[in-house]
Amino acid sequence: MQDIFVIDIGGTKIESIYIFDNLTYKTDIMKTPNSKNFHSDLEILIKFIIPKIRSNVTKITISFPGLIEEGIIKKWPNKPYWEGYDLKSSIHDYISNPVEIFEDSNMGAISNFYIFDNSENSIYINVGTGIGLGLLLNQQLYLGNNNYAGELGHTQVQSSKTINCSCGKINCLQLFSSGKGMLDRLLEIDKYYRRYKTLSEIPKYDQHLLVVLKEGGELLGITMSNLINIMDITNLHFGGSVINNPYYTNSLLNVLYENESKFLNRKLNIQLNVLRNPSLVGGILIASGYNHLPKYQQNPLKSIIKLINSRSKKI
Repeated sequence: MQDIFVIDIGGTKIESIYIFDNLTYKTDIMKTPNSKNFHSDLEILIKFIIPKIRSNVTKITISFPGLIEEGIIKKWPNKPYWEGYDLKSSIHDYISNPVEIFEDSNMGAISNFYIFDNSENSIYINVGTGIGLGLLLNQQLYLGNNNYAGELGHTQVQSSKTINCSCGKINCLQLFSSGKGMLDRLLEIDKYYRRYKTLSEIPKYDQHLLVVLKEGGELLGITMSNLINIMDITNLHFGGSVINNPYYTNSLLNVLYENESKFLNRKLNIQLNVLRNPSLVGGILIASGYNHLPKYQQNPLKSIIKLINSRSKKI
C-alpha cells in the first residue's frame, strides 16, 4: 500500500497523519492560523506540511470545513477572508505532490465505512460551529448534481422567532442547533454571555443555556426524522463538539425515537461521537482506497484508526 498523508483543516486546529513503511504512522497538530490574510495563513500551513512529506507520498488528501469547488473555496463562514481563493493551486505553488480536497462532512461520511462496516447506506451529521451532513448511498459518497449535497445547516425550520441567516434565508437550522447559533441565541437574551467563547464554558445548569440546548436538540431531531422518512436510512453517525453535551443530545434522541415509534418504528442505529476526528479517519480511508483493499490490509488500518482515536491531542 502506498504512503498516506492526510490533513484535516478545522476552524480552530489543523491535524495531520502520515502512514508509511508497513503502516507505521506519525501525527501532528497545530492551531489554525488566523492572521486575517489568506496568503499569511497559507505560508503557516505550508510550513506545517512540507517537513512531513516524503518521496513515497503520491498525493495529499485534505479535509476542509467549508464549501469547495475544484479547489476554490466558495464558502467558509469561520474564515470568510479565505473565500474565492484557489486552495489547491496555492498549495501546488509550494508542493509538487497531487492534492485532493474534500469537504469535512463528506469525509465524516466516509468514516462510516469503519463504523458501520459493510452497511450500504448511512448518514454522518457534524454539529459544531455549524452543521454539516454527509451521505453514503449504496456504499458511494453522494455529492448531488452540483457537489453541494449535505447542506443540512441551511434547511429551514419552524420557530416562534424569525432570524436572518448569512446565506440570505431566514430560520436556517444552524441558527438554532449549531454551537455558534445557540451561543448567538444566548447573546440575544443577555449580553452577559459575551464572556464565553463556546457553549462548554457556560455553567451546565444555566437556565437560559438549558432552554436553548433543548430547542436546538429538538429542532435537529425533527429535521433528521424528516430525512429518515425521505431516505429510509437508519444508520446515523453524529459527531462534533456539540454532541458531547448530554442535555442537547438527549433532546435530539428523544425526538428521533418518539417520532419513529409513532410511525414505522424502524430500528435506528445511532452512533454518537465514536471517533475523535471522523474527518481525519475518512481521509485515511479515502486516501488508502479502503473499500478496495484486501482484508489483510484493511485490518492494520483499522488498528491504526483505533490507536489514533484513543490518543487525543490538545493544543
